[in-house]
Amino acid sequence: MHGLIFFYIQKYAEAVAGGGRPTARSTLSTTSTKYLPTGVYPDEEAVDLIRGLAESSATPLDTVIERFGEFLAPHLVKVAGPLVEPGWRTLDLVEHTESVIHAMVRTSRPGAAPPVIECVRAAPDELHVVYASRRRLCRLAVGLLRGVAGHFGEAIELDEPSCMLRGDPFCSFVVRLRSSASSGSVAETVELPTISPHTG
Repeated sequence: MHGLIFFYIQKYAEAVAGGGRPTARSTLSTTSTKYLPTGVYPDEEAVDLIRGLAESSATPLDTVIERFGEFLAPHLVKVAGPLVEPGWRTLDLVEHTESVIHAMVRTSRPGAAPPVIECVRAAPDELHVVYASRRRLCRLAVGLLRGVAGHFGEAIELDEPSCMLRGDPFCSFVVRLRSSASSGSVAETVELPTISPHTG
């Protein structure tokens, strides 16, 4: 996995350890490995770090993975800044992730293996996405989708007709923009959870 993900796992631990709660940060500081944003590291190590965060907060692993995805998304959008067209919004960025952003990752880091993402724009406000990865981190993909929408101040509806975690060969998502005029709601904002020590 790309070292940039490890870098942001550490930043996520710092963010959720706010308010004087060192548990999440100390969970990561116990590792002897120093992760550089330019490196490539075993997938299992990233999962172990996130699993440690989940255990320290007595939060289900899938929930922490999704929340990390929401946290990660706006940071990745900023890092990919030169590749992101100024007029792009949520569905545009997701639609071009494979051809622009993942292509750049594969070229710059041959050892990195981002998931394969295929998209079809079914309508101006609807995108169909196929996600395939041997890592089966589809919960991270869900968090990333929500985080990208939050970054652009948009609200989305997300359906998942198939999921690798349910035994399907790939995950599929239907992502729809939710109009504030029709739904009466405004775009959701991402709130970081506070991780506190596990009390039993």
